[in-house]
Amino acid sequence: MPKKGGLKKGSVLMISLWVLAILVVFALSLGQRSGINLKFARLQRDALKASYLAKAGVNRAIVELKNDATADYDCSTDNWANNEAAFKDILINAQENEFASVSYKAPDKEEPVYGIRDEESKININKIDDVVVQKEILELFLSDKIIPKLGPQEPQNLTNIVINWIDTDSDPIAGSNEDAEFKNTALKTPEELMLFLEYFYTNNKGMNKEQSQEDVEKIYNQIQGLATIYGQGKLNVNTASEDVLAILANAVAGTEAEKEVAPNLTDEIVTLRDTQENKSFQTLESIITADEDATELLNKLKDNIVLRSDNFRIESQGTVNNITKKITAVYDRSGEGKIVYWHEN
Repeated sequence: MPKKGGLKKGSVLMISLWVLAILVVFALSLGQRSGINLKFARLQRDALKASYLAKAGVNRAIVELKNDATADYDCSTDNWANNEAAFKDILINAQENEFASVSYKAPDKEEPVYGIRDEESKININKIDDVVVQKEILELFLSDKIIPKLGPQEPQNLTNIVINWIDTDSDPIAGSNEDAEFKNTALKTPEELMLFLEYFYTNNKGMNKEQSQEDVEKIYNQIQGLATIYGQGKLNVNTASEDVLAILANAVAGTEAEKEVAPNLTDEIVTLRDTQENKSFQTLESIITADEDATELLNKLKDNIVLRSDNFRIESQGTVNNITKKITAVYDRSGEGKIVYWHEN
């Protein structure tokens, strides 16, 4: 028969082991929870650092715009546009506190162009009261840069929707309808471009939002490089791509003869621009043509172009330990300067 003292000691040992086991489980649970909290804290820290790096990129870009050395004209060789020392590549070394605007690619070229995008190098579709802008919008949708291809009547139908959507009156232009859905006001953000594209696919093609999403996004991505909602309406001939210049030339061409010479004139302007100092025209008078048949078209073109811009798109990205923050901003440097658009991912 076991002694009572031994039984008592055995019970104490078992209780102690159970208490120890419970404490171990509790410690492991507490350690796991602490580890999770530390991980979240690190993620929050990295996200905050990445956000401030992206904001620093925007501020650096604005400084470069304010330091523009060519006050009378803007071009693709300005310090804000092509400055690898100021604007690094997209990938950012957080340890060295680097920050950067996204490096843009020049049209039809592989090499990156470091810097900011001139919004006035594109067609301002908000200036819908201008007849030339209305024609530019039609030429935009006729452009082979718009993918997927639209049907024969669809560019005009889409143009009518844009005009009726933005103009301030409630009267439809000829051959179109003025829907109650139309805002009758200028677009406030670039993303609103998708609204009339979705409307077009729903009402003209009979497709729902899910069916048309891929096509809408393709056209929207193409329009982003050719059209804008910022600026005074005239095109900066120094920063505009050949595609945008071609759209303008076709829009101002009043006769079939002018439409025939428009491609050659566009090519001539781009070639001449590349041979100028800083690859830019510093006066409108320096834009000339050797083709007599294109002289009248060139004069019309000059009425719709400028040499200097005020509105610029800045895309800045900050990355810390695989956490990325991206900011897209549009800066208007006229007057005291102000940010007219801001979007963070």
